[in-house]
Amino acid sequence: MMLTLKSETDLQTIRQFKYHDTDVLDKPQDRIKRASSLMKAALLDTMSGSEAIVIIQSVNEVNKVRSRVIAVGNERVMLERGVSIPLGSIRDVEFP
Repeated sequence: MMLTLKSETDLQTIRQFKYHDTDVLDKPQDRIKRASSLMKAALLDTMSGSEAIVIIQSVNEVNKVRSRVIAVGNERVMLERGVSIPLGSIRDVEFP
């Protein structure tokens, strides 16, 4: 399912996600790829306001969220409209 942060219904759905306590990625190389993709998404947002598709794994399901990546920290990622999600819940980042 593709969610967007432009829809109030999708925004509320994302805010209700319950996240794992551990990272959803096991391999260090997968974590490096994720970090690189998130930094690329944040850079593209800064340069052109481009959106990315962030694949998020919650406790119950995996969802795709189309959003701008505003900032990337060591533990959390900030998406548009003030949505903050744990870094360890992101499976992958795609670029449309």
